[in-house]
Formats: sequence, structure tokens, C-alpha cells
Amino acid sequence: MQINKTIYELMTARCSLCADRELGGVLGCVRSGAICFVKFESPDSKDLWYTHVPNADYINKVTEGWPSYFQFAGLFHIHKSNNNRLSVADRTYFEKIMSFMPPEITVLHFPLYVLPEDRLYGFKAERTEDGSIEITNESITVV
Repeated sequence: MQINKTIYELMTARCSLCADRELGGVLGCVRSGAICFVKFESPDSKDLWYTHVPNADYINKVTEGWPSYFQFAGLFHIHKSNNNRLSVADRTYFEKIMSFMPPEITVLHFPLYVLPEDRLYGFKAERTEDGSIEITNESITVV
């Protein structure tokens, strides 16, 4: 995953301040390029320090307002207690999102920001040639 330096710095600065709740957000790019857009979700009252429930209505509203050259690139969220692995619920949710994507979108990115380590880990959901969806680790390159 490639991510614009300004967006990377914005994400890491905002996420590092989330001591009391988990947080998530929407990622965008221009024509499958580097991540160049982030929109943070507002923490929800049902979000606890150990869990984040994505707000699908908010995510849809954000992406519907984008110019035609912007493309949905994925979602990010925070894990605490140095937990740098995706949960079963994370994987299921990412597979579900990917299954609703049009055929031309073959990869979505789902980076995970880990506290208190203050580190971003890359994950992606990718549609394979046989139509199945694989979720794997991916490197992050700041450009």
C-alpha cells in the first residue's frame, strides 16, 4: 500500500491521541494510486476502548460526496494493547465489503493502527482469479 506522506502523518497524529476509544475512518485514492484522502469517523457512544463499530451510513455518505476521480480504497481502525492482528470480526467485515465491490476493484486496503506502539500495519483484501477473497499483510510505503 502506498500512502501520501501528509495523509500518513495526519493519521498517525490523530490515532496516537486516541487513548480512551478506538477510532476508524475511510481511505480514498485517485485511480488506484497512493492513498491521498482520509476521513475520520466520529467516535460513537457504542465504541469502547477495545472495539470499534464502523458506521456504514457515514462511510457511504463520505464516498457518495466524492468527485468522480476519487475511488474508495478501504478503511482503517485502531487496536489497543499492542494487538497487531486482525480479529475474526475484522476479517469477516473486510471480506463482506470486498464482496460488494464492482469487479474492477480487486484490492482494498485495511491498515491497522496499533497503540500504544504507535505503528501502522498494512492489510489488504484481494479478489483472486477464482473470485475468492484473501486477506493478507502488506507493506506500507509512504510517498
